[in-house]
Amino acid sequence: MADIGGVRLTPVTVYADTQASIAVVNNNTSSSKTKHFDIQYHFTREAIIDNSIRLVHCRAEDNAVDILTKVLPKDRFV
Repeated sequence: MADIGGVRLTPVTVYADTQASIAVVNNNTSSSKTKHFDIQYHFTREAIIDNSIRLVHCRAEDNAVDILTKVLPKDRFV
């Protein structure tokens, strides 16, 4: 927003249905299981530190985006 002259008043909320991904980004330690992470991980961590975004857990059942990203059973799709 600053690049186009706007002012960001609050962080953008990003909903994630995986608590493990939220924990990895919020935890500042690395392990052999996380050393393969690429620039997206570091970008997300920096955005959280800069208060540009905040990650919030969203249950998989409540995740409306799944209809666009996953093959769902008919009842969940409807």
